Amino acid sequence: MQTKLFFQEFKSLLFISITNIETPQKNICSTMNMLIVEFVLHQHEKKLLKHHDLNTDNS
Repeated sequence: MQTKLFFQEFKSLLFISITNIETPQKNICSTMNMLIVEFVLHQHEKKLLKHHDLNTDNS
């Protein structure tokens, strides 16, 4: 649960920093970066959650 919260906060901070870039070219670039980061975080989050589930099942 804490991990999920961390990811949400991290993503929102990242989004804020990315959307503060003003030029259109940079916006397109940062949107792509955001999507990539979002994807990577999501994959990582799934792995962590799966790992967490496995650990809780064993105890």
